[in-house]
Amino acid sequence: MELAEGLRNLRAGAMFNLISVILVLIAIILIFAAVGSFPNPNTLISLIAIVGTYILLLIVASIVGLVGFILYFKATGNLKKYNPDYGIGRTGMILQIVGLIIMIASLGFFVASLTRSLGSVERAVLSMFGFIIVGAVIIVVGVVLFSVMLIRLGEIESGFKTAGILYLIGIVLSLIVGGVGSILGIVSTILIYTSAGRALEKL
Repeated sequence: MELAEGLRNLRAGAMFNLISVILVLIAIILIFAAVGSFPNPNTLISLIAIVGTYILLLIVASIVGLVGFILYFKATGNLKKYNPDYGIGRTGMILQIVGLIIMIASLGFFVASLTRSLGSVERAVLSMFGFIIVGAVIIVVGVVLFSVMLIRLGEIESGFKTAGILYLIGIVLSLIVGGVGSILGIVSTILIYTSAGRALEKL
């Protein structure tokens, strides 16, 4: 059943995203601890170890976050098959991928521009930032569409509607007050996890 599969993937994706956030928080705590202990000579080796652990945690968090994204992508596909109205979520995920590709490609364009001529540095920087802005806008639009899908899922489980609204508000606030937006994003992800679980119990 596509609905059940979609909800399971949505729940698993939320779980992996939460784990990714926890790993990032642990990494931040570690690096602050390292800075706080410096410059005590006795802690230099510990400092190096902590920085290495910090980098490792960020890498693992990125991988776990990628798994979460893939699961969300699969979930939107399942939900689209169940109800075309939920297909807006799949469109949103595709736009996020396109936006990310554009942002990554901008770095390649920047490097290529520098290798052609040292005189084109200014133009290369402006072009890179232009691509980054375009990519970021596309990603934001994608996230908005994903949140709309969550709101529509409120007809299955009311918690999804709250999650979608918080997800949407979190994105807007991230552009103004990053910390508050991030907190709302975490709360929204928790609601996605719990709402998907409750919806599965009803099936």
